[in-house]
Amino acid sequence: MKEKIIYWDYAFWIMIFTILFFNIVVYIGQIVEKLVPDFNENNINNYNKLNKIKILFEVYLQISVLVTLV
Repeated sequence: MKEKIIYWDYAFWIMIFTILFFNIVVYIGQIVEKLVPDFNENNINNYNKLNKIKILFEVYLQISVLVTLV
């Protein structure tokens, strides 16, 4: 059988960067959640095409902020 080779230095740095990136993404997500208003389900009857475009824009904005800042 072939012996497994584990590079402990790389594994250590992957673990450190994973923890850092996770914390950064959660923090950015909290900031974006405070900036973007909540979706109100009570006004579903007044839901028109302009609101759909606005929600789509907000989703794209959240994704681009998370990807750009990480």
